[in-house]
Amino acid sequence: MAEKFIRPGKNTARKKSLYKNTLVDTLYKTRLYELAMARFDWTNVPDEIDVRFLEMSLNRYGVVAFFQDKVVGNYICLPCMTDSEIDIYNNPKKVRVYASNGYTRQLTPHEDCVIIYNNMVRTPTFPVLDYYAEQLYEVDQTRIVNIKAQKTPVLIRATDKQRLSLQNLYLNYEGNEPVIFVDDSIDKDQMQALNVGAPFLGTALTDTRRQLFGEALVYLGYSTQESTQKKERLLSGELTAANAETAASRFSPLLMRREAVKEINKMYGLDIEVNFRQPDSSIFEMDDPFMQYVYSNPGNITSMIQNQNQNKEGGVVG
Repeated sequence: MAEKFIRPGKNTARKKSLYKNTLVDTLYKTRLYELAMARFDWTNVPDEIDVRFLEMSLNRYGVVAFFQDKVVGNYICLPCMTDSEIDIYNNPKKVRVYASNGYTRQLTPHEDCVIIYNNMVRTPTFPVLDYYAEQLYEVDQTRIVNIKAQKTPVLIRATDKQRLSLQNLYLNYEGNEPVIFVDDSIDKDQMQALNVGAPFLGTALTDTRRQLFGEALVYLGYSTQESTQKKERLLSGELTAANAETAASRFSPLLMRREAVKEINKMYGLDIEVNFRQPDSSIFEMDDPFMQYVYSNPGNITSMIQNQNQNKEGGVVG
């Protein structure tokens, strides 16, 4: 659901500030939400299934149900909630699907519907992205304040009689005149630059922003440019750990989707497939032999991470 913007009113500084703050916060959330929803490539899906809505619901609510409405004969995928008691493994025996237009129906998992979970802990993605968006917003606002603090406005003390002369003097100064002639009555101390002495933190804040955004990308299963560029400078152990972390982030949501797809295909005779979307390999190293190994041996991810934590030494990657 789109955020509600606060539009600035006439000459209201506070409303303008709130509008800008809301805009920046919403921009970060929207950017991260889009990246989350674009991660998986669904193929051979029935035409009536809205994959965009499917992914948005998984990322927002953490669970959806795939079923066939025998009245209209269409396949449907909607958010759902537990609508009965649960079994000994905390799995619902009944669920209720719902839609914004009032449509609702009770279903039985494994009998007339298949439950698709967003990840192995069955939680939504968006709340985590909200955390990163808030942190990015704070860094962005701090950077803006710091940049503004670098300004050195000129303070001019003047009587009413001197005002015009000093205005002309400043225009010459602003116009980069090499020589400025002044009257003897003008005291140079009347013009002073206001310097608040704030240190410039732009570079450090930009690095912090990049690091935070990179952490959000890794959480979503994307490899960041920082982890893929200049590999010759990375220790092999560091590279392996970074790739393993990225692969592990992909494994949980991909596994849950694939398990559901397998059951859907069996129950309804379909041929749906779901894969992690593979962007340009110059940014996302999907053609990395290590990543190919991880996908063909997903059970080894945990052991690789544990082994990496124990092995602190590594050679330089060529």
